[in-house]
Amino acid sequence: LFSVPTDMTVEECKRKNNGMTPGEKILFDIEFFMEEWERLFKEKDIPQSGSYSKPFDLVVCSPRELDYLNDRGMGKLFKWVCPGIRDEWMAKDHQERTTGVLEALEKGARWVVMATQVVKGNPKNGIYPEESRQRTLEEIRKFKG
Repeated sequence: LFSVPTDMTVEECKRKNNGMTPGEKILFDIEFFMEEWERLFKEKDIPQSGSYSKPFDLVVCSPRELDYLNDRGMGKLFKWVCPGIRDEWMAKDHQERTTGVLEALEKGARWVVMATQVVKGNPKNGIYPEESRQRTLEEIRKFKG
């Protein structure tokens, strides 16, 4: 499920989604699609089991939404794909709701998307791709999960 892009600010999300924060919007969309999935199976009288028990199992979201979603039990149902990884040595560029890779992993991210961090680095601040990759690897090695 992809619901709220990580380059959207909290304020923009609220404006576009009746005051909902990114976490609230993602939870709303998860619940909506789960209800629609159940309704479809009931209408067709199809038993829900195995791979048909839910319409998706991956949710794309910023690591900033993970506490909210996990506190509501969603981490037991879904795995998190987290783009917008920007450690402290990186420029934020177009991303708005970012965290470093270690924080994302500690909050429960199963997959992290960090192309800019490992491909481009932050040359404007003297952090070239090789150094950024090395720093990123050091952050990942700190993860105890």
